[in-house]
Amino acid sequence: MLTVRLTVDGAEAAAERLTELGARLTDPELERQVLAARAADMVTAFQENITTGGARLADRGISWPDLQPATRAIRRYYGHGGKGKLIRGGDLLRSIQTLAEGPGFVEVGSAHHAAAAVHHGGPHTDHTGTRTVGAFPFIQPSRQDVDDWVELIAEELFDVREA
Repeated sequence: MLTVRLTVDGAEAAAERLTELGARLTDPELERQVLAARAADMVTAFQENITTGGARLADRGISWPDLQPATRAIRRYYGHGGKGKLIRGGDLLRSIQTLAEGPGFVEVGSAHHAAAAVHHGGPHTDHTGTRTVGAFPFIQPSRQDVDDWVELIAEELFDVREA
C-alpha cells in the first residue's frame, strides 16, 4: 500500500488570528489613528523636502532646478537671498497640512495660492508680476518615505513586524 497523508496543524490558531486581524481592520478608531499618524508623517516629509532643497527626493531621481536670475534678484532685493529655494517668509512651508480625511483616506497637501505652480512649474503671478517658474516638486514622498509608511501601516493595522 502506498499512501500520502496531508495534515493541517494549527488551523484553530490561524482562524483565531484571522478573527483578531478582522477586528483590527474594521476598527474605525484604529484606522483613524493610523491615518492621522501617517498624515503627520507626510506633513513632516513634505516640509523637509522644502527645507532640504529637494535633496530628500534624490532616491526618486528628482532634483530641483536653479532659481532663475530674475527670481534670485527679487529675493536679494527683499532680503531673502540666503534662504532655501522655496523659503522666503515660510508661508508655503507652513501651508502643508492635512486637507481632508475620512473613512479609509487622508489627503495632505497645500492650499497656498502658489503651491501648484511651484510644484508643477509654469506661470506664477505675485506682487512683482507674472513669470514662469521651474518645477520644484515638494508634495512628493521619497522612496524611503513610502517604504517606512508601508512598514508602519503593516505594523499598526496588521500587527506585522519585520523579523
